[in-house]
Amino acid sequence: LVVSRYSEFLLKAIDVASVALPEEGGIFLIYSDFYKNRGDFVKADTYLERLTSFRREDCALWSQRVLLLGRGTDYERLREVSSDALNYCNSAPVIFLFKAMAETELRLYTDAVATVKAALPFLGTDKKIQSTFYALLGSAYNGQKECSLSDDFFRLAISLSPDDYGTLNNYSYFVS
Repeated sequence: LVVSRYSEFLLKAIDVASVALPEEGGIFLIYSDFYKNRGDFVKADTYLERLTSFRREDCALWSQRVLLLGRGTDYERLREVSSDALNYCNSAPVIFLFKAMAETELRLYTDAVATVKAALPFLGTDKKIQSTFYALLGSAYNGQKECSLSDDFFRLAISLSPDDYGTLNNYSYFVS
């Protein structure tokens, strides 16, 4: 009961602040966090969407938005937002990753391959990150029935991160 009253009070305070300061980005972040903490990711995204409408070049904000949408299952929306984000943040691996994951889930394997390949120059030297992208490339090639390429990229991913049980599991599933 106390939490519920506190939540309602907080929401009213945020409403007042948003009317008084409509262009203040912090208000939208507070709203987004409030709804994210309640598990309402769709509503949380509506506030991040408003914020990205006037802070287009804020890559941290776009990344936060993509990560939030990645917690759900609306892959069309995730693909759309990550595509928009790449117009402003075209070297952020996390945005490429979620776009490619959405494309893989939507069975748009050719697009997923292109997205991962576009991300490769920005991955840096972290082997775990490289492994994640190569495993995703392996999954996308498997979806295209390009088994030889799929196997090659899964082997590369495993060589970079041999203890990644998710990659090992996916590769063993595709091989069987």
